[in-house]
Amino acid sequence: MCYYDNKEIIFEVTYKNTKLQSLNLMETIHNKTLIHEKIAPGTSGNFDIVLKSRQDMDYEIQFESQNEKTSNLLFYVSKEGKRYSSLEELSAELTGNILKNEEKTISIYWEWNYEGSDEKDQKDTIEGKTLREYQFLIYVQGH
Repeated sequence: MCYYDNKEIIFEVTYKNTKLQSLNLMETIHNKTLIHEKIAPGTSGNFDIVLKSRQDMDYEIQFESQNEKTSNLLFYVSKEGKRYSSLEELSAELTGNILKNEEKTISIYWEWNYEGSDEKDQKDTIEGKTLREYQFLIYVQGH
C-alpha cells in the first residue's frame, strides 16, 4: 500500500514487492519561494517519506527521474548534511532497518539556489525558462 497525503508519501513496507509512487516537485514547493507557478532558481521545498511495517525488516528507498532536471537542483536529508546533485545519488543514504509496528519518517529537502558565478547564473536562466516541473518515481523495498 502506498499513498500521498499533504507532502507525505506513506509506504507500507513488506517483503513481497516494491512499492511505487510518482511525485512532482511542484507538489512539494515552499509557497514563499514559488516563482511564476514553477520551480526556478531560488525555490526550495521538501517532502516526507513515511515507512510503516508489520514486521522487522531492512528497507531501501530508490528514485527514478521521469524527466530532465536542472543541473543546480540539490537534494539532502539534513540541513547540515551532504548535498546530492540527483535523487538517485541520494538513494545510497536511504537504507536502514524498521521495526515491527514502527513508523519512520524520512524528510527529503531540495533547493535550487542562486549561483554566484556568471556561468552558473546563465545556466540557471536558460534552465529556468525551460523547466516547469521535475517528476520522479519513488520505490520502497523491504528485505
